[in-house]
Amino acid sequence: MDPQLLFSILVGKSAKQLIKLKGGGATAAPGLYSLYIDKNALSKLSEGLERTILVSGTNGKTTTARLIGNFLEKEHISYTHNRHGSNLERGLVSTLLQNSSFGGTLKSKTALFEVDEAALGNVTPKLRPSVIVLTNLFRDQLDRYGEIDNIKRLWERAFSNLSSDTTLVLNADDPSLAYLGQNTSCRAVYFGINDPLVELAEAPKVIDSDICPKCQAKLEYKHFYSSHQGDYSCPNCKFKRPELDIEAKSIEILEKSTSFQIKDGESEEVVLKANLAGIYNIYNCLAAYATIRALKLSLEKFPTVLNEFSSVFGRGERFEVDKKHVLIALAKNPTGFNEIIRTFLKKGNQTILVAINDKIADGRDVSWLWDVDFETLAGKDNTFLVSGIRGTDMGLRLKYTGIQDFQIFDSIPEALESGLKQTKETETFTVVPTYTAMLEIKRILAKKNIGGEFWED
Repeated sequence: MDPQLLFSILVGKSAKQLIKLKGGGATAAPGLYSLYIDKNALSKLSEGLERTILVSGTNGKTTTARLIGNFLEKEHISYTHNRHGSNLERGLVSTLLQNSSFGGTLKSKTALFEVDEAALGNVTPKLRPSVIVLTNLFRDQLDRYGEIDNIKRLWERAFSNLSSDTTLVLNADDPSLAYLGQNTSCRAVYFGINDPLVELAEAPKVIDSDICPKCQAKLEYKHFYSSHQGDYSCPNCKFKRPELDIEAKSIEILEKSTSFQIKDGESEEVVLKANLAGIYNIYNCLAAYATIRALKLSLEKFPTVLNEFSSVFGRGERFEVDKKHVLIALAKNPTGFNEIIRTFLKKGNQTILVAINDKIADGRDVSWLWDVDFETLAGKDNTFLVSGIRGTDMGLRLKYTGIQDFQIFDSIPEALESGLKQTKETETFTVVPTYTAMLEIKRILAKKNIGGEFWED
C-alpha cells in the first residue's frame, strides 16, 4: 500500500470526525487536509471506480446531479456523490474519503460528481470519467472565472486527451458546448429544446455568447429559449446547432411543475412531468435523461424519478411558514436571475426579498446585477425588500429600473422577518439570494425547524 496515501486518508478522516463533533458539515476540509499530505489523493482514491459521472456547467449542476442520483437509487445502484455541493477538488476528495476504508478500498464503484466549471479541466484527467455532462456556459463570477471564453479554453484542453470510452452529454442549444462536441474524438450526445411556443418573445437584451465559436461571426437565431440558448446558425461558416439526439417539445410550464414530450430516436415518444418549474429545469431534466441513456441503463423508472423529485436546496425550494408560502430561488448570474423573473416573479403582486452578498463563494463583483432584466418588474405592484452585504447596490439597481418603493435592511434576519410579516396568509413570499445569503437564510429557517442545513439535505 502507498504509505503517503494511507496517511492522507487517516488525516482526512480524522478531520472529518472532529468537524462533525463540532456540528459542521465536513464537506471540504477533510479533502483539503488529505491533499496537503498527498497532492495525488484524488487520482489514487478514484482508481477503484468502475464508472464516473461528472456534471458541470454554470447553472443547473446540482439539480441535474440530484436527478441522476435519484435514478441510480431507483435502480439500486450503489454510488458515491458530493451531494452537498462541495464541487472543487477538495470536495471530491472529501466525498471519496467518506466512501473509502482507512486502507483506501472504495465501498461504491460508481461515482457521481458535481464539478465546478473552473475545476473541471484539472480534475477530469485524474478521474477518467465515463460520462461528462455539460449543462450550459454563462457569465458568472467574472472576478474569478473571467469571460466564458476562459472556461471554454480550459474545457477544450481537458477534452483534447479524453479517452474514446468517454461520452460527452452536451446542451446543443448552447453554441459553445456544441462546438466542443464537434472538436473531440469522444462520442457526443446532444440534447435541446424544439418547441417554438416557449421561445422568448424577443431577443434577450443581454446575451452572453452569440458569436460563432468557429469563425467569430455573429450567429443568427431562429428561436431563443433562454439567453443565448436556442436554435442558431452561422451565416458565414455554416456552423449550426447539431441534430438533437434527445429533444423536448410540447412543453407546458405551470407555476410549480412542467410537462413535456421527449423524443430520443431510440424509443417511443413519451410525456414526462416534473415537479420543477421553468425552462431551465427542462434542460436539467434533458441532461439527466441523456446521461442515463449514455450509461446504457433502462429509462423505465425515469418518469417516476421526475414525479417524485423535489427542488434542491435553495433552488426553487418551497416551505410553509405560519400558513404563508416561502419560495427560495438562488440567483448568482444574470441568466439565472432572468429565468427566476420569467418563472416566478412576472405575475406581480408579491412580496420579494433580494439578498445580495459578495463573499468569495458569491463572487466579489456584483456588476452583473445591471445585466438582469429588472425592468420587466416595474409597475407590477410588488413589495420589494433588499438586504445582504451589497443590499444598497441592489437598491440602487431597483431605483434605476424605475422601482422607487423598496425597503433596505441592514441584516438578512430582519429582512426575512419583515417579509414574512408583510406577506398575507396563503400568499407567497419569494426570496432571491446569492449563495452565501441563501446559506444564512436556510440557517435561520433551520433554527425554526423549517428545512435543514445544506449538509443535512
